[in-house]
Amino acid sequence: MSSIPSVSIDELKHFYQALEGVQTPLEPADPRYVPGLYGHAGQEPVDKLADTIAWSQSSTVNYFTGQRGTGKSTQLRNLRNRLEGEGFAVALVDMSEYVPQSEALDAVGFLISLAAAMGDFFKAHYDNDPQSETMRQQVWKWLTGTDIAIKEIHLEAGLPGGLGKFAFKAALSAHPTFRQKVRAASADTQQGWIEKGRETLAAFGDALKAASAKSGVVILVDSLERLRDSVTSPNGEVTESVRRLFVDERRYLAIGGCHMVYAVPPYLTVTANLSGLVGLTQLGSVRVFEPAGANAAQRHIRQEGVDKMREVLTRVYPQWGRVISADAVALLCERSGGDLRQFLFRFVRDLVIAARPALDRLPFARADPAVQDLLARATVEAEQLVVDQELPLLAKMASSRNSRVTSRSDDFLTLARFYENRCLLNYNNGTEWVDANPLLWDLIARFESERDKANPSA
Repeated sequence: MSSIPSVSIDELKHFYQALEGVQTPLEPADPRYVPGLYGHAGQEPVDKLADTIAWSQSSTVNYFTGQRGTGKSTQLRNLRNRLEGEGFAVALVDMSEYVPQSEALDAVGFLISLAAAMGDFFKAHYDNDPQSETMRQQVWKWLTGTDIAIKEIHLEAGLPGGLGKFAFKAALSAHPTFRQKVRAASADTQQGWIEKGRETLAAFGDALKAASAKSGVVILVDSLERLRDSVTSPNGEVTESVRRLFVDERRYLAIGGCHMVYAVPPYLTVTANLSGLVGLTQLGSVRVFEPAGANAAQRHIRQEGVDKMREVLTRVYPQWGRVISADAVALLCERSGGDLRQFLFRFVRDLVIAARPALDRLPFARADPAVQDLLARATVEAEQLVVDQELPLLAKMASSRNSRVTSRSDDFLTLARFYENRCLLNYNNGTEWVDANPLLWDLIARFESERDKANPSA
């Protein structure tokens, strides 16, 4: 007589939905939030950034970076809470709905978008404060009253009453032509708009200080790391525009009276001397491996990192052991390279789906065909992301643990793709270092073996 499976379909559904629930940023008070993912308490990157801002006597510009899914948005909320406890007024704005992800950036368009985001922030948090309507009116006048010419925008309810219900992001998404007009303007005209944008943002800082009765202001600008090239920009226009704004034109990002924190793509960290020009804080994947000796191929499992990954899963769904064995989860942690997105939403979630027709085999063991097939498919998919011409660069970075490239070379665009596609993962271990995704280790080993055979004396 066959046994009745102990795990039901409903339980699998709840597991799956619990994983879905952590795809959005977590507040530090959320029971699913895991402290210490990036270092010991008080020594995590966000703790150091908070101290830098709190102890500075003048305004600062800071870049907060890391690959998508490393927890930047969650950590920005942690930073906000820390700084509010230090007596700062903090505005956290999500730029994903104000700046198109696959459109080249320019300083004017970016500052307009940031001012619009701040206008909506005031509407959401200080709706009853007279300063809120005044500042929103100022942004509206800027958007519609200059020769940037977003004069096509009309509000159904008219001004000023309609403005109280209006989201600036709707104007920017509905009328993106202003960015084209900006690029066509003369350099002198653009410079005037830039200064107007910085003045407007500084005024927002003053208004935030007055509305909150705090002595200092911090503006946290989230989601800029999502900016990337697409099929419509195959030559790296978006990547180059991001580099130009945040490296060459970084002076425009300093706002008087405000500490600025920009969440930017990780490939910017390779730009020479950037860390000496702005505050630079980087989140990495969880360190489930440590490199050993001079040979990067010698890697040791870091049990503390594996335990942290398991704690993340436990806080998401405490009963995970009924579906996946502890030994199998350890394997998934290792093969993910500590990348939380890959671990949770590529490995664990896919296994939950694979469990539906395999209830009698639960919990999945390390050697179960479902686990091995999942990793085999993931490996093939990862290897398909790397073209032959890119393998020497990826192998070099994995061997040297360094992602440094010449910022204006084709290698810089390749590096941006490596980070976007998770071919390359970065870590914090006292110093910043990188490694190839474990799913690509065999591919790199095969490449190096063929290279050595072809060049035995090299």
